[in-house]
Amino acid sequence: MKRTPKINFDNTEQTATTAVSRNTTPTVANLSRRAANIAPGNTIVLSVLGRDVTLTCKKIDAKFVDKKTTVYLDNVRLQELLDEVSLADIIPTMTESGQQYPAIGREINGVIEIADGSRRRMAAIITKRSYTVLVGDLTDREMDHLSETGNEYQQPSAYELGVKYSRRLRNEFCDNLTHLADDLKLDRKTVRNYIETATLPIEMIRCFKTPNEISLRAGVRLAKLYQQHADALLMTANEIIKHKNELTTDEIFKKFESVQPLPEQPTKRIFSDGITAKYGNNIVTFSLKNVPDELIKQIEEILEKNK
Repeated sequence: MKRTPKINFDNTEQTATTAVSRNTTPTVANLSRRAANIAPGNTIVLSVLGRDVTLTCKKIDAKFVDKKTTVYLDNVRLQELLDEVSLADIIPTMTESGQQYPAIGREINGVIEIADGSRRRMAAIITKRSYTVLVGDLTDREMDHLSETGNEYQQPSAYELGVKYSRRLRNEFCDNLTHLADDLKLDRKTVRNYIETATLPIEMIRCFKTPNEISLRAGVRLAKLYQQHADALLMTANEIIKHKNELTTDEIFKKFESVQPLPEQPTKRIFSDGITAKYGNNIVTFSLKNVPDELIKQIEEILEKNK
């Protein structure tokens, strides 16, 4: 983490509790080496939105990480998109040395909700390593803040933001796009583009190594294609997923953009025993088997009249 700024802890005493300046925000990008090496059971005082919060270090055994921790519901990071490929930047370190920086969260009914550290959590699960969390009495607002600042190391994708904005539009703003845009301090068109990107099926997003490979402009373009050729794009996506490690981002986009609509599947209607009709591509085919001669004559008369 070359860009990691350091916090000066040198003026603090070497005790189980370490105090941090009230102006400091505890995120992945600015936890110092001392915070990284805090021992389980010890505490550290960090300032979150101007309030000093005492956090206790807890170490979760590898086999319990999945059950004893969960990700804060309003964290924009979509956990279903985290895998060995999207976490390739931290999995080698996790495998060789374990977790470098503790996550941050709170405990609710015996389960630790993670605000900052969802990628490290999944990396720990994948590599079967223990998981260290700083746990404190955090409010929803503080959890929101920590989730946002914790994602600064790798910014959320346009798709993930679109999912979040769609949820907020529905739950908080009664589908009023103008009010949501005002709250986000973005123009309506930009917010609409994020929400349109979020209409893409998860299968198409999984085609890419990370959702960050899909820019907002590319997301809108793919969403329009999906509206036109949904079935064909889903079929293509399932094929791409099998070989995504062999394809570049540009090659994946080209495969999607070259998709042709699937041929219309004919439908069949059975009128009675021996009388069926197939409909498709503006063609209707009737099949008559063992039908009375009178019926055939009636059909012939109708056809003659419509020459």
